[in-house]
Order: sequence, then structure tokens, then C-alpha cells
Amino acid sequence: MADWHWVFDIARRQISSTVQPSVFQRRVAAAKSIVQHFQLQDKLEYHEGCVNCLHFNENGTLLASGSDDLKVVLWDWQRKKPVVNYKSDHYSNIFQAKFMPLCCDRVVVSAARDGRIFKAVLSCDGELRENKRVANHHGAAHKLALLAGDPHVFLSCGEDAVVYEIDLREDQPHKLVTIRSEETHRKVALYTIFSNPANLHEFATAGRDQYARVYDRRKIVMDAESSAPLKMFCPHHLVCCCRLKVVMEISSVQLYVEWWRSH
Repeated sequence: MADWHWVFDIARRQISSTVQPSVFQRRVAAAKSIVQHFQLQDKLEYHEGCVNCLHFNENGTLLASGSDDLKVVLWDWQRKKPVVNYKSDHYSNIFQAKFMPLCCDRVVVSAARDGRIFKAVLSCDGELRENKRVANHHGAAHKLALLAGDPHVFLSCGEDAVVYEIDLREDQPHKLVTIRSEETHRKVALYTIFSNPANLHEFATAGRDQYARVYDRRKIVMDAESSAPLKMFCPHHLVCCCRLKVVMEISSVQLYVEWWRSH
């Protein structure tokens, strides 16, 4: 974590057009002097189990949380109060709960250890109107990937190695791809998935092997058991390691990947 010479950087950003905003943002995000000034602002207390996920709505006024207590809570975090809470129909730990974009914060999708993906529809006054299962993985479903500006379609991944494209207007999800090891052809349990905000056709996924894989939805072979990725990433010194787990995050210009050894 680097220190940030903020006086120099801010002055240069003001007088020079050569400083890229993305470079400035990365320096600020990695600055020790910034991180050391972090303080606890508030505690939001309601859940009765571990909180596994948080997700802000599009304008940042609401925060969704999902927990081992099987509840989804929508918070007015500035007032430190839950404004909506509902008991999901999941029967095991909720790993992800997200607001669908362009839906006035009334549609929340969730994934859980039970492998099921749910769509919850809320009324204007916050009452739960519908809680419908829209997909089912044969294994834990850890993450969901939203597509920027799309209120209908999102992606899910699970430990069954399957990536689903889920269109809320349709009755059944579409199986995009089953991820298999290129060396052993065994299925790879998936722990994370992200869509590329700069190209919504692309998504990246990773899990219980050494590779982060990038796919283009337009180039996936339909009805094939597996399809070749567009790109694969792994540090050269980890290529031969077999007991690894991979997680990642994607921005408009970079893919951030973390590898660690599983036990």
C-alpha cells in the first residue's frame, strides 16, 4: 500500500490535463494516509446472523444486506434505520442481494448457499408483493453479476460450475456455459462473477482452480457442454498449483484478481 503525496498530486491534477482520472483514483484508493484515517461511522443493527453481502442502490440512498438469518434488509443508512425487511424463501445462508438497475429500488435479486436465485418485487410502500425463484444451481450460488442499465437480465454462478443468464421476463434461465478445467476437463466450482461495465457482452468468472476466465456471451457456443474462454489469467508461478481459490473485481479498465491457497 503506497503513501499518497496529496499536495503534489492535487496541484498537478488542477494544472495539467495529462493526469488521467483513473490514475488519480488508483493512487487515492491505495494511499496509506487515506486508509489510516478510516473510522467507524455507524453501526446498522438488525440481523441475527452473519451479514454476508452489501449492495447500494443506484443513487446511494439505500443499502441492501443479506444474512445467515435468511433475511434481506434495505437500509436508509443515513438515518441508520431499516426501511424494508423480508424473510426470503432461501433455506440456507444468503450470499448475495442486489438491487436491479432502473427498477426504482423495487426489484431485489438474491443468491444463497441453497443454490436458488430469487427475484423479490416490492410495492411502493415497501411490502413484499412477489418472491419468485428464477434459477436453481446444483450447489451453492455465491455471486450475481448485474448488467449496467439493464433492468431485466443478470448473470449467476455456482459451485456446480454453471453460469446462468437470467432474463426476468422469461420463465426459465438460459445456461450460458459450464466451466471445466482445460487440463482435466473436470468442472470448476465458481465463487465469483463480474460483468464488464465497458462491454456488457463480456463477463469474468473464477473459482476453485488457478484461472480467472473472461468470456464473451456472443462467442459462447450454444448448447455445448463447455465453451472456450476469450482470455485466461494466472501468474506463471501458480499455473501448476492445484489447491487455489480465486476471487476478483472488475472495473471499466482493469480486472483485479486475488489468488490464495485453499486447504
